[in-house]
Amino acid sequence: MGLSVGLNTFTETLATRRERIDSLLALGATRWEAAREAIQHAVRTGMIPMINSMMVVGIIEPARHDDRSADRGNVTSRGG
Repeated sequence: MGLSVGLNTFTETLATRRERIDSLLALGATRWEAAREAIQHAVRTGMIPMINSMMVVGIIEPARHDDRSADRGNVTSRGG
């Protein structure tokens, strides 16, 4: 599930940001540099179903926030 979501997001992002990617390539960026934002967005989006499944099973849990925690939305592993 997560892989198909990630790939779909990647191709859609490449299509919608084509002009920006073409501009970066024209300015000398490598193909990896030009597609970096699309790759990051696709990986994050593709991981959401997997993380949700792991939370349901209890493998991971959302980070608890207290006054000492500056990070938000981190996921921590149980045990270990």
